[in-house]
Amino acid sequence: MSYPYLVEKYGGGNFSIDDGRRWIRMDIPGYDECDDDLAETMHAALDYVETECNVSLGISTYEWYTENLPCTIPDATFLKEIVSIEGFKDGMATAIATTNYALRKVGAKNTRIIWNPSFNHQYEHFIVKFKAGMGPEEIPPRMVMAIRILVGEWDTNRIDLPAEKKTMVDRLLSIYVIPRCA
Repeated sequence: MSYPYLVEKYGGGNFSIDDGRRWIRMDIPGYDECDDDLAETMHAALDYVETECNVSLGISTYEWYTENLPCTIPDATFLKEIVSIEGFKDGMATAIATTNYALRKVGAKNTRIIWNPSFNHQYEHFIVKFKAGMGPEEIPPRMVMAIRILVGEWDTNRIDLPAEKKTMVDRLLSIYVIPRCA
């Protein structure tokens, strides 16, 4: 079994440059000299939160290849819709009719594919294309606050200053750190 991979990341976003300007208190009419820098900072903050939380803060499209009848899609929280399911046998693809499956909510974040009991498949593997992620109304206030704090901090502290707390670079790279062997 493979894990889903990103086909198309959500466009636009749930946060605008105007939001960013308000967050750093630079919402001055007609002033847009720092918009490119602010857009980069906002993109980095969004990426940081998405990576830390393993969730898409917008609706993105994914594909998943599996050799089993797909049910629970791994690492796909906030599943919105199945775009298509194709079954493969002897190298030939067949679209699976939407009458053969349905989506059922399991908990607050997860959704399963429930198969029609009469669906008799003889496929060797499947490709599931689906959309998942959080819509604007689903992003928890704590995540929004984390993004606001990161944008504000990174806009104010554009250089790494040594301090008693972790530096910005420490925080940015912490997810990539490989522990040293003793």
